[in-house]
Amino acid sequence: MPQVVIPCWLDTLEFANRVEWLGIGVYGSRSATPSVEGQELSQALLKVLGDGVEATQIKEKAKQLAAVSGKVGGRKAAFDKIIEILESS
Repeated sequence: MPQVVIPCWLDTLEFANRVEWLGIGVYGSRSATPSVEGQELSQALLKVLGDGVEATQIKEKAKQLAAVSGKVGGRKAAFDKIIEILESS
């Protein structure tokens, strides 16, 4: 699923940068963070949800990443690993 990230602190700033780096979404409030500016957010939504070339590329990359993540178990595998680490501590 394509992402529009509106970060407000710490690691969420990295999430916003990461979705752009991966090509699976956009930073939704770059000029206003930690606030949100309506014009900028609407442009981000159109960029991701529109039917232009860029939106199509973002959607395709998001599908590709989802397929790769699903092959290794996704959030279930992450959960299981976290529990394994906690129980071994």
